[in-house]
Amino acid sequence: MRSLREDIKQEVKHLFEDDYMTVMSILSTFLLKHEQINTSRVIRCVIFLSEGNIVAFKNYLECARIDPRDVIFWAEYENLEGSNLKRLRDFSKPFGN
Repeated sequence: MRSLREDIKQEVKHLFEDDYMTVMSILSTFLLKHEQINTSRVIRCVIFLSEGNIVAFKNYLECARIDPRDVIFWAEYENLEGSNLKRLRDFSKPFGN
């Protein structure tokens, strides 16, 4: 397993505060079993979607395991006007950019 980018660690600290170590442990264990989702983009999407909720975090990790494109779509795109989708975020870039 490759190491996590610093922006990812900082965002987990920010969103999960006291549960930081728990979330990092869950993430590390999950990525060891499912190396195919070990990309910064997918991990950032899961963190963003979870909004600091551990149960949601686990659920989005599982969704990413099934099809990483789902969490990317949910995190980066929104339906703004009727059926017009618009990309609002780009999680291929570090948090804060």
